Amino acid sequence: MTLEKGDVDITKFPHEIDDGITDSVTEVFDSSELEEVEGDAEPLNAPPKDKGYAWVVAVAGLLGQLCTWGCFSSYGVFLSYYLSTNPENVSPYNYTLIAGLIFFSCAVLAPVSLIAYRRFGFRWVAAGAVVGQTGGYLMASWSTKLWQLYLTQGVLVGASAVFIYIPITSIVPTWFEKYLATGQGITGAGIGTGGIIFSLTINVMIEKYGVGWALRMVGMVSGFAGALAALISRERVPTKRVPLKQDIKEVFDFRVFNSVPMYALLAWYCTGFIGSNMLLNTLPTYGIDQGLSPKQASILSATINAAQLIGRPLIGVLADHLGRVNFSIFLNGYLTIVMCVMWPLSHSFGVLLGFAILIGLGFGAMSTMMPSLMLETTGDRRVLVPGWAGCNMASSIFQLTTPTAAMGIRNATHSFIVSQEIGGVSFGIGFLGLLIVRWYIIKRKNLGMWSKI
Repeated sequence: MTLEKGDVDITKFPHEIDDGITDSVTEVFDSSELEEVEGDAEPLNAPPKDKGYAWVVAVAGLLGQLCTWGCFSSYGVFLSYYLSTNPENVSPYNYTLIAGLIFFSCAVLAPVSLIAYRRFGFRWVAAGAVVGQTGGYLMASWSTKLWQLYLTQGVLVGASAVFIYIPITSIVPTWFEKYLATGQGITGAGIGTGGIIFSLTINVMIEKYGVGWALRMVGMVSGFAGALAALISRERVPTKRVPLKQDIKEVFDFRVFNSVPMYALLAWYCTGFIGSNMLLNTLPTYGIDQGLSPKQASILSATINAAQLIGRPLIGVLADHLGRVNFSIFLNGYLTIVMCVMWPLSHSFGVLLGFAILIGLGFGAMSTMMPSLMLETTGDRRVLVPGWAGCNMASSIFQLTTPTAAMGIRNATHSFIVSQEIGGVSFGIGFLGLLIVRWYIIKRKNLGMWSKI
Protein backbone atom coordinates (compact mmCIF):
# COMPACT_ATOMS: atom_id res chain seq x y z
CA MET A 1 0.00 0.00 0.00
CA THR A 2 1.35 3.41 -0.97
CA LEU A 3 0.26 6.50 0.98
CA GLU A 4 0.05 10.05 -0.22
CA LYS A 5 0.39 13.09 2.03
CA GLY A 6 -2.98 13.88 3.49
CA ASP A 7 -4.19 10.24 3.63
CA VAL A 8 -3.27 9.90 7.31
CA ASP A 9 -4.20 12.16 10.21
CA ILE A 10 -0.77 12.45 11.82
CA THR A 11 -2.34 13.75 15.03
CA LYS A 12 -3.44 10.12 15.56
CA PHE A 13 -0.04 8.64 14.83
CA PRO A 14 0.95 6.03 15.85
CA HIS A 15 -1.58 4.48 18.22
CA GLU A 16 -4.76 5.22 16.25
CA ILE A 17 -3.52 4.14 12.81
CA ASP A 18 -4.19 0.63 11.60
CA ASP A 19 -1.28 -1.70 12.18
CA GLY A 20 -1.27 -2.65 8.55
CA ILE A 21 -0.24 0.77 7.31
CA THR A 22 2.15 2.06 9.99
CA ASP A 23 5.16 0.65 8.20
CA SER A 24 4.32 2.75 5.17
CA VAL A 25 4.03 6.06 7.01
CA THR A 26 7.76 6.66 6.75
CA GLU A 27 7.35 6.72 3.00
CA VAL A 28 5.17 9.84 3.29
CA PHE A 29 7.83 12.01 4.97
CA ASP A 30 11.41 12.54 3.89
CA SER A 31 14.26 12.28 6.39
CA SER A 32 14.51 16.04 6.99
CA GLU A 33 10.85 16.22 8.00
CA LEU A 34 11.27 13.33 10.41
CA GLU A 35 14.37 14.96 11.95
CA GLU A 36 12.45 18.21 12.40
CA VAL A 37 9.59 16.47 14.21
CA GLU A 38 12.04 14.55 16.38
CA GLY A 39 14.03 17.69 17.18
CA ASP A 40 10.94 19.58 18.29
CA ALA A 41 9.77 16.80 20.64
CA GLU A 42 10.35 17.42 24.33
CA PRO A 43 11.72 14.69 26.61
CA LEU A 44 9.15 13.09 28.88
CA ASN A 45 11.03 14.22 32.00
CA ALA A 46 11.10 17.92 30.99
CA PRO A 47 10.07 20.20 33.90
CA PRO A 48 6.55 21.64 33.65
CA LYS A 49 6.01 25.10 32.24
CA ASP A 50 4.52 28.06 34.14
CA LYS A 51 5.27 26.71 37.62
CA GLY A 52 7.96 25.47 39.96
CA TYR A 53 11.48 26.22 38.82
CA ALA A 54 10.16 28.40 36.01
CA TRP A 55 9.83 31.26 38.48
CA VAL A 56 13.40 30.75 39.73
CA VAL A 57 14.59 31.06 36.13
CA ALA A 58 12.55 34.27 35.81
CA VAL A 59 14.41 35.63 38.86
CA ALA A 60 17.70 34.58 37.24
CA GLY A 61 16.60 36.61 34.23
CA LEU A 62 15.91 39.56 36.54
CA LEU A 63 19.46 39.34 37.90
CA GLY A 64 20.85 39.05 34.38
CA GLN A 65 19.04 42.21 33.35
CA LEU A 66 20.04 43.98 36.58
CA CYS A 67 23.74 43.46 35.97
CA THR A 68 23.58 44.54 32.31
CA TRP A 69 20.84 46.95 31.25
CA GLY A 70 20.23 47.94 34.86
CA CYS A 71 23.79 49.29 34.92
CA PHE A 72 23.50 50.89 31.50
CA SER A 73 20.28 52.74 32.34
CA SER A 74 22.18 54.70 35.00
CA TYR A 75 24.89 55.91 32.62
CA GLY A 76 23.15 59.29 32.53
CA VAL A 77 24.54 59.93 36.05
CA PHE A 78 28.09 59.27 34.84
CA LEU A 79 27.41 61.43 31.79
CA SER A 80 26.30 64.37 33.94
CA TYR A 81 29.55 64.08 35.91
CA TYR A 82 31.73 63.83 32.80
CA LEU A 83 30.03 66.85 31.21
CA SER A 84 30.28 68.97 34.36
CA THR A 85 33.98 68.25 34.93
CA ASN A 86 35.23 67.55 31.38
CA PRO A 87 38.79 66.76 32.57
CA GLU A 88 40.24 66.58 29.03
CA ASN A 89 38.38 69.68 27.81
CA VAL A 90 36.84 67.87 24.84
CA SER A 91 33.50 68.11 23.07
CA PRO A 92 30.48 66.72 24.96
CA TYR A 93 29.95 64.33 22.03
CA ASN A 94 32.99 62.37 23.17
CA TYR A 95 31.31 61.38 26.42
CA THR A 96 27.96 60.49 24.86
CA LEU A 97 29.88 58.15 22.56
CA ILE A 98 30.75 55.99 25.59
CA ALA A 99 27.05 55.19 26.01
CA GLY A 100 26.74 54.54 22.29
CA LEU A 101 29.66 52.09 22.40
CA ILE A 102 28.09 50.23 25.34
CA PHE A 103 24.75 49.82 23.59
CA PHE A 104 26.28 49.08 20.18
CA SER A 105 28.65 46.40 21.49
CA CYS A 106 25.84 44.80 23.48
CA ALA A 107 23.58 44.62 20.42
CA VAL A 108 25.83 43.85 17.47
CA LEU A 109 27.39 40.80 19.15
CA ALA A 110 24.00 39.21 19.92
CA PRO A 111 24.37 36.41 17.32
CA VAL A 112 27.86 35.57 18.57
CA SER A 113 26.59 35.30 22.15
CA LEU A 114 23.80 32.95 21.04
CA ILE A 115 26.27 30.70 19.24
CA ALA A 116 28.55 30.63 22.30
CA TYR A 117 25.59 29.83 24.57
CA ARG A 118 24.39 26.99 22.33
CA ARG A 119 27.87 25.47 22.18
CA PHE A 120 29.15 25.88 25.73
CA GLY A 121 26.06 26.43 27.90
CA PHE A 122 25.00 29.55 29.76
CA ARG A 123 27.03 29.07 32.92
CA TRP A 124 30.42 28.92 31.24
CA VAL A 125 29.60 31.76 28.87
CA ALA A 126 28.21 33.91 31.70
CA ALA A 127 31.27 33.22 33.86
CA GLY A 128 33.55 34.63 31.19
CA ALA A 129 31.20 37.56 30.66
CA VAL A 130 31.14 38.42 34.37
CA VAL A 131 34.95 38.50 34.43
CA GLY A 132 35.04 40.72 31.34
CA GLN A 133 32.35 43.15 32.49
CA THR A 134 33.72 43.48 36.03
CA GLY A 135 37.21 43.94 34.62
CA GLY A 136 35.91 46.61 32.26
CA TYR A 137 34.49 48.68 35.11
CA LEU A 138 37.59 48.21 37.26
CA MET A 139 39.93 49.25 34.45
CA ALA A 140 37.68 52.23 33.69
CA SER A 141 38.04 53.33 37.31
CA TRP A 142 41.80 53.71 36.79
CA SER A 143 41.57 55.23 33.31
CA THR A 144 43.18 58.62 32.79
CA LYS A 145 42.49 59.11 29.06
CA LEU A 146 39.24 59.32 27.12
CA TRP A 147 40.23 56.54 24.72
CA GLN A 148 40.73 54.27 27.71
CA LEU A 149 37.13 54.89 28.76
CA TYR A 150 36.02 54.05 25.23
CA LEU A 151 37.73 50.66 25.41
CA THR A 152 36.83 49.79 29.03
CA GLN A 153 33.54 51.38 30.10
CA GLY A 154 32.38 51.34 26.48
CA VAL A 155 33.45 48.37 24.36
CA LEU A 156 34.59 45.83 26.99
CA VAL A 157 31.59 46.32 29.27
CA GLY A 158 29.08 46.20 26.42
CA ALA A 159 30.73 43.28 24.63
CA SER A 160 30.81 41.26 27.87
CA ALA A 161 27.25 42.07 28.95
CA VAL A 162 25.72 40.67 25.76
CA PHE A 163 26.93 37.19 26.74
CA ILE A 164 24.74 37.43 29.85
CA TYR A 165 21.76 39.38 28.56
CA ILE A 166 21.00 37.55 25.30
CA PRO A 167 21.29 33.94 26.55
CA ILE A 168 19.23 34.50 29.71
CA THR A 169 16.45 36.23 27.78
CA SER A 170 16.45 33.25 25.40
CA ILE A 171 16.18 30.74 28.25
CA VAL A 172 13.27 32.38 30.12
CA PRO A 173 10.63 32.03 27.32
CA THR A 174 11.20 28.26 27.15
CA TRP A 175 9.88 27.91 30.73
CA PHE A 176 6.55 29.64 30.09
CA GLU A 177 3.49 29.32 27.91
CA LYS A 178 0.34 30.63 29.57
CA TYR A 179 2.28 33.16 31.67
CA LEU A 180 4.95 33.95 29.09
CA ALA A 181 4.57 37.73 29.25
CA THR A 182 4.44 37.61 33.07
CA GLY A 183 7.71 35.69 33.22
CA GLN A 184 9.33 38.12 30.83
CA GLY A 185 7.94 41.02 32.84
CA ILE A 186 9.68 39.71 35.96
CA THR A 187 12.88 39.39 33.97
CA GLY A 188 12.51 42.92 32.63
CA ALA A 189 12.06 44.25 36.16
CA GLY A 190 15.79 43.69 36.59
CA ILE A 191 16.41 46.81 34.52
CA GLY A 192 14.37 48.92 36.91
CA THR A 193 15.89 47.26 39.97
CA GLY A 194 19.41 47.85 38.72
CA GLY A 195 18.57 51.37 37.65
CA ILE A 196 17.35 52.27 41.15
CA ILE A 197 20.36 50.74 42.85
CA PHE A 198 22.94 52.27 40.55
CA SER A 199 21.38 55.67 39.83
CA LEU A 200 21.25 56.59 43.51
CA THR A 201 24.46 54.96 44.70
CA ILE A 202 26.59 56.19 41.80
CA ASN A 203 25.84 59.83 42.62
CA VAL A 204 26.54 59.27 46.34
CA MET A 205 29.80 57.45 45.57
CA ILE A 206 30.94 60.20 43.21
CA GLU A 207 30.22 62.92 45.79
CA LYS A 208 31.93 61.11 48.67
CA TYR A 209 34.71 59.04 47.11
CA GLY A 210 35.06 60.09 43.48
CA VAL A 211 34.12 58.60 40.12
CA GLY A 212 36.77 55.86 40.39
CA TRP A 213 35.11 54.22 43.38
CA ALA A 214 31.69 54.64 41.76
CA LEU A 215 32.91 52.59 38.77
CA ARG A 216 34.43 49.95 41.05
CA MET A 217 31.18 49.66 43.00
CA VAL A 218 29.19 49.14 39.78
CA GLY A 219 31.67 46.50 38.64
CA MET A 220 31.57 44.51 41.88
CA VAL A 221 27.78 44.65 42.37
CA SER A 222 27.03 43.78 38.75
CA GLY A 223 29.60 40.98 38.87
CA PHE A 224 27.94 39.42 41.92
CA ALA A 225 24.48 39.65 40.32
CA GLY A 226 25.72 38.11 37.08
CA ALA A 227 27.44 35.24 38.89
CA LEU A 228 24.28 34.51 40.90
CA ALA A 229 22.18 34.53 37.71
CA ALA A 230 24.53 31.98 36.16
CA LEU A 231 24.35 29.73 39.23
CA ILE A 232 20.56 29.52 39.55
CA SER A 233 19.59 29.52 35.87
CA ARG A 234 18.83 26.25 34.13
CA GLU A 235 17.79 25.20 30.66
CA ARG A 236 14.39 23.53 30.63
CA VAL A 237 15.41 21.24 27.79
CA PRO A 238 19.18 21.01 27.29
CA THR A 239 20.30 22.52 24.01
CA LYS A 240 21.17 19.88 21.45
CA ARG A 241 24.79 20.31 20.42
CA VAL A 242 25.18 20.55 16.66
CA PRO A 243 28.16 21.27 14.38
CA LEU A 244 29.39 24.86 14.47
CA LYS A 245 28.45 25.38 10.83
CA GLN A 246 24.84 24.46 11.58
CA ASP A 247 24.80 26.74 14.65
CA ILE A 248 25.98 29.67 12.55
CA LYS A 249 23.43 28.87 9.85
CA GLU A 250 20.54 28.77 12.33
CA VAL A 251 21.49 31.90 14.29
CA PHE A 252 22.12 33.97 11.16
CA ASP A 253 19.03 32.66 9.36
CA PHE A 254 17.53 36.10 8.85
CA ARG A 255 15.04 34.69 6.36
CA VAL A 256 12.61 34.84 9.28
CA PHE A 257 12.24 38.51 8.32
CA ASN A 258 10.48 37.53 5.13
CA SER A 259 7.11 39.15 5.69
CA VAL A 260 5.59 42.57 6.24
CA PRO A 261 4.55 41.89 9.89
CA MET A 262 8.08 40.77 10.83
CA TYR A 263 9.52 43.94 9.28
CA ALA A 264 6.87 45.92 11.19
CA LEU A 265 7.97 44.23 14.43
CA LEU A 266 11.57 45.08 13.62
CA ALA A 267 10.62 48.72 13.06
CA TRP A 268 8.76 48.76 16.41
CA TYR A 269 11.80 47.34 18.19
CA CYS A 270 14.33 49.74 16.64
CA THR A 271 12.24 52.90 17.00
CA GLY A 272 11.54 51.96 20.61
CA PHE A 273 15.26 52.09 21.30
CA ILE A 274 15.52 55.49 19.64
CA GLY A 275 12.82 56.84 21.93
CA SER A 276 14.15 55.23 25.10
CA ASN A 277 17.77 56.27 24.46
CA MET A 278 16.66 59.83 23.71
CA LEU A 279 15.00 59.91 27.11
CA LEU A 280 17.58 58.12 29.26
CA ASN A 281 20.54 60.07 27.89
CA THR A 282 18.78 63.44 27.90
CA LEU A 283 16.60 63.60 31.01
CA PRO A 284 19.36 64.12 33.66
CA THR A 285 21.00 66.82 31.52
CA TYR A 286 17.60 68.38 30.84
CA GLY A 287 16.88 68.47 34.58
CA ILE A 288 20.15 70.28 35.31
CA ASP A 289 19.38 72.72 32.48
CA GLN A 290 16.05 73.45 34.22
CA GLY A 291 17.86 74.35 37.46
CA LEU A 292 17.96 70.99 39.24
CA SER A 293 20.99 69.87 41.23
CA PRO A 294 22.99 66.78 40.14
CA LYS A 295 21.44 64.90 43.07
CA GLN A 296 17.92 65.78 41.90
CA ALA A 297 18.84 64.77 38.34
CA SER A 298 20.00 61.37 39.60
CA ILE A 299 16.70 61.03 41.50
CA LEU A 300 14.87 61.46 38.17
CA SER A 301 16.82 58.56 36.68
CA ALA A 302 16.18 56.46 39.78
CA THR A 303 12.46 57.30 39.64
CA ILE A 304 12.16 56.07 36.04
CA ASN A 305 13.82 52.83 37.07
CA ALA A 306 11.66 52.49 40.19
CA ALA A 307 8.57 52.88 38.02
CA GLN A 308 9.95 50.23 35.65
CA LEU A 309 10.38 47.88 38.60
CA ILE A 310 6.61 48.04 39.05
CA GLY A 311 5.69 48.58 35.42
CA ARG A 312 7.52 45.74 33.68
CA PRO A 313 5.94 42.87 35.68
CA LEU A 314 2.61 44.68 35.43
CA ILE A 315 3.04 44.94 31.66
CA GLY A 316 3.54 41.18 31.53
CA VAL A 317 0.48 40.38 33.66
CA LEU A 318 -1.82 42.76 31.75
CA ALA A 319 -0.48 41.56 28.40
CA ASP A 320 -1.30 37.95 29.31
CA HIS A 321 -4.86 38.96 30.22
CA LEU A 322 -5.65 41.59 27.57
CA GLY A 323 -3.59 40.26 24.67
CA ARG A 324 0.11 40.82 24.06
CA VAL A 325 -0.30 42.68 20.80
CA ASN A 326 -3.28 44.70 22.04
CA PHE A 327 -1.48 45.88 25.16
CA SER A 328 1.74 46.66 23.29
CA ILE A 329 -0.24 48.91 20.94
CA PHE A 330 -1.79 50.69 23.91
CA LEU A 331 1.63 51.18 25.53
CA ASN A 332 3.15 52.74 22.43
CA GLY A 333 0.25 55.16 22.11
CA TYR A 334 0.58 56.03 25.79
CA LEU A 335 4.34 56.62 25.54
CA THR A 336 3.90 58.78 22.44
CA ILE A 337 1.50 61.11 24.25
CA VAL A 338 3.54 61.34 27.47
CA MET A 339 6.80 62.01 25.59
CA CYS A 340 5.39 64.53 23.09
CA VAL A 341 3.04 66.41 25.42
CA MET A 342 4.07 66.12 29.05
CA TRP A 343 7.87 66.17 28.83
CA PRO A 344 8.19 69.56 27.05
CA LEU A 345 5.84 71.07 29.65
CA SER A 346 7.83 69.72 32.63
CA HIS A 347 10.14 72.34 34.14
CA SER A 348 10.09 71.97 37.93
CA PHE A 349 11.44 69.08 39.97
CA GLY A 350 7.96 68.02 41.10
CA VAL A 351 6.50 67.91 37.59
CA LEU A 352 9.58 66.14 36.22
CA LEU A 353 9.23 63.59 39.01
CA GLY A 354 5.63 62.95 37.95
CA PHE A 355 6.74 62.62 34.33
CA ALA A 356 9.45 60.13 35.34
CA ILE A 357 6.87 57.99 37.13
CA LEU A 358 4.39 58.02 34.24
CA ILE A 359 6.99 57.30 31.56
CA GLY A 360 8.70 54.63 33.66
CA LEU A 361 5.48 52.64 34.20
CA GLY A 362 5.17 52.03 30.46
CA PHE A 363 8.83 51.92 29.59
CA GLY A 364 10.80 49.03 28.12
CA ALA A 365 8.06 47.06 26.40
CA MET A 366 10.45 46.14 23.55
CA SER A 367 12.70 43.78 25.50
CA THR A 368 9.78 42.54 27.63
CA MET A 369 7.40 41.77 24.76
CA MET A 370 9.49 41.12 21.64
CA PRO A 371 9.84 37.31 21.98
CA SER A 372 6.12 37.03 22.78
CA LEU A 373 5.15 39.12 19.77
CA MET A 374 7.37 37.11 17.43
CA LEU A 375 5.58 33.97 18.59
CA GLU A 376 2.16 35.61 18.18
CA THR A 377 3.07 36.75 14.67
CA THR A 378 4.55 33.52 13.32
CA GLY A 379 3.32 30.80 15.66
CA ASP A 380 6.75 29.18 15.33
CA ARG A 381 9.26 28.99 18.21
CA ARG A 382 12.08 28.40 15.72
CA VAL A 383 12.04 32.09 14.81
CA LEU A 384 13.09 33.11 18.33
CA VAL A 385 16.84 32.56 17.97
CA PRO A 386 17.44 34.17 14.54
CA GLY A 387 14.69 36.72 15.14
CA TRP A 388 16.11 37.86 18.49
CA ALA A 389 19.62 38.01 17.03
CA GLY A 390 18.45 39.95 13.99
CA CYS A 391 16.50 42.49 16.03
CA ASN A 392 19.50 43.25 18.21
CA MET A 393 21.87 43.56 15.26
CA ALA A 394 19.47 45.89 13.44
CA SER A 395 19.01 48.07 16.52
CA SER A 396 22.76 48.34 17.15
CA ILE A 397 23.29 51.24 14.73
CA PHE A 398 20.53 53.24 16.43
CA GLN A 399 21.94 52.46 19.86
CA LEU A 400 25.36 53.67 18.75
CA THR A 401 24.19 56.94 17.22
CA THR A 402 21.17 58.01 19.30
CA PRO A 403 23.01 59.30 22.42
CA THR A 404 25.36 61.42 20.31
CA ALA A 405 22.51 62.54 18.05
CA ALA A 406 20.50 63.69 21.06
CA MET A 407 23.43 65.81 22.24
CA GLY A 408 24.03 67.18 18.72
CA ILE A 409 20.39 68.16 18.25
CA ARG A 410 20.37 69.95 21.59
CA ASN A 411 23.53 71.91 20.78
CA ALA A 412 22.37 72.79 17.27
CA THR A 413 18.94 74.02 18.35
CA HIS A 414 19.93 75.29 21.83
CA SER A 415 16.83 73.50 23.04
CA PHE A 416 15.63 70.07 24.12
CA ILE A 417 12.27 70.25 22.33
CA VAL A 418 13.42 68.56 19.10
CA SER A 419 14.97 65.63 20.97
CA GLN A 420 11.82 65.30 23.06
CA GLU A 421 9.55 65.25 20.02
CA ILE A 422 11.80 62.83 18.10
CA GLY A 423 11.61 60.48 21.06
CA GLY A 424 7.82 60.69 21.11
CA VAL A 425 7.46 60.29 17.34
CA SER A 426 9.68 57.19 17.50
CA PHE A 427 7.16 55.53 19.79
CA GLY A 428 4.41 56.71 17.43
CA ILE A 429 6.07 54.93 14.49
CA GLY A 430 6.21 51.79 16.61
CA PHE A 431 2.49 52.21 17.32
CA LEU A 432 1.76 52.14 13.58
CA GLY A 433 4.00 49.11 13.10
CA LEU A 434 2.09 47.16 15.74
CA LEU A 435 -1.22 48.02 14.06
CA ILE A 436 0.12 46.32 10.93
CA VAL A 437 1.13 43.28 12.99
CA ARG A 438 -2.32 43.07 14.57
CA TRP A 439 -4.08 43.34 11.21
CA TYR A 440 -1.92 40.51 9.85
CA ILE A 441 -2.64 38.21 12.81
CA ILE A 442 -6.38 38.88 12.51
CA LYS A 443 -6.28 37.93 8.82
CA ARG A 444 -4.08 34.86 9.36
CA LYS A 445 -6.19 33.46 12.21
CA ASN A 446 -9.52 34.73 10.84
CA LEU A 447 -10.32 36.57 14.09
CA GLY A 448 -12.69 39.39 14.90
CA MET A 449 -11.55 43.00 15.04
CA TRP A 450 -11.83 43.17 18.86
CA SER A 451 -10.22 39.81 19.55
CA LYS A 452 -7.72 39.23 22.35
CA ILE A 453 -4.40 39.01 20.51
